[in-house]
Amino acid sequence: MTAKLLRKLPDVLFWTWNGLFLAFAVLGVGLDLFFGEAPITAPRAFLTLAVCAVPLVAMRLARTLTAPAERLTLLYGVEAPVLTLLLLRILALEAFSPAAWFLFGVAVVCAAVLIRDLVAAPGRWPLDLAAHAILLAAGVYGVVLALLYVVPAGWLLGGQLLSFDWADGLLRAITRSNGAAVPALLLGAMLLAYTATLWLAAPFVFCGLAARAFRRAWRRSAASPAGATVVVAGSVGALLFGFVLMAAQPTREVFATLAQPPETAEALQARVNSADALRSALLDVWNAEQRYVGVQGRRGAVGHLHREAFGLSAEAVERVLSTHDALASPFLYEGQRPSKDRARARALFAEFFDAPIAEPTVNAWSGPAKAVRRVVHVEPHDGWAEVELQIAYENPGFGDREATEAFTLPENAAHRYAFASPWSSWVVFVNQEQWRQLAKAEAGDDRFTRVEPPTPSTLDNAPFSVSGTPEPATWCLLLLAGGIAAGRRRLTERT
Repeated sequence: MTAKLLRKLPDVLFWTWNGLFLAFAVLGVGLDLFFGEAPITAPRAFLTLAVCAVPLVAMRLARTLTAPAERLTLLYGVEAPVLTLLLLRILALEAFSPAAWFLFGVAVVCAAVLIRDLVAAPGRWPLDLAAHAILLAAGVYGVVLALLYVVPAGWLLGGQLLSFDWADGLLRAITRSNGAAVPALLLGAMLLAYTATLWLAAPFVFCGLAARAFRRAWRRSAASPAGATVVVAGSVGALLFGFVLMAAQPTREVFATLAQPPETAEALQARVNSADALRSALLDVWNAEQRYVGVQGRRGAVGHLHREAFGLSAEAVERVLSTHDALASPFLYEGQRPSKDRARARALFAEFFDAPIAEPTVNAWSGPAKAVRRVVHVEPHDGWAEVELQIAYENPGFGDREATEAFTLPENAAHRYAFASPWSSWVVFVNQEQWRQLAKAEAGDDRFTRVEPPTPSTLDNAPFSVSGTPEPATWCLLLLAGGIAAGRRRLTERT
């Protein structure tokens, strides 16, 4: 009986977790995107479709695989790493850093290698061995990073369980609830154990699957052991080089470079030539709060766990934190305070490029509307000129966006009229005369009983006619009310 249940366990885990993935994507993220307060952005919508597509493809592929171990490979080797990064991007980050994109690419490559092992014959041994070497290196990376959390947390949890300090509180809770707390406790324990089957076990199962696949690939290349060693060393070295290169953050370097003005003409020219690199570095600092989930060097959960579990000294805790920060650098900001560095990057950007940082720089799909075209017509007259400014805005997403245009005018400039098209009814123009009239009206005693507007319309002197434009929500309400009224009338006529 026990052996039969163990054989069924991989199928149970595979189908239940994939069902939860789909339910989360459709009911959780999908409803939030289309009916919640969060704007519908193209990256989030695309990632939501990806969260749905990965389980669907895995379930379709699982129908052709009969061995339970093959379905475990799909769950832990393909879905778990890819979906973890996708969900991290949806729930915690506005955008990936270059190093995070590198990790995501490695996860996709590893998933492709495992899927190929399941459905196709092995390829040529150098390329096949190189791919499996990358797979094994990724598995070791995940295990080492997970052990930094699992070992101290497991030590603390085991000590608490063996001390039985929790038994008194548990018995008191059961007694006070007359046994009603027992089902809730059992359900909580089952959910905790079920959650651990994926998120806690995934790094270790993935590493085991990678080690088994690498061993098979190594055996296939047994005819040339020296060449196989070179291929493995080169693949792992290239992977490490790419990780270090992509994880490097330019925060300290760009601040040090722009801290002092160039002393010679050659230094000034070199700084001008590196303008693109400086722009990219300052924007990376500016977007740090959206790209990273934490800050390097802070004694967070890792330092606290190791200090409480093993009583490590301050120097030992620093070494553990250094190891953790190096491994988790794709998701940790290399700086002191992101908000302070953000303000400093903004000031340096404006000083060097003579222009402020255009927001947003990370996710343009969820940002405000931006001006894509400006046309200025100047008609000079005797001692004065008539200036007409036309601005076209582009909506980068699907929802409502705010458009703001600010510029200075001479004190003696006369404002003739302002115009908003019927398709841009959110835009409101207010001139200086209206500001003065509004300030005067707000100070009046009749401000709470006034019926007529206190200021003239900006379109009174416009050389064109403009009609009011209801908002989309207003149109929907009008159509819905009209449909209900028509349906009710038709139903009444029939009865």
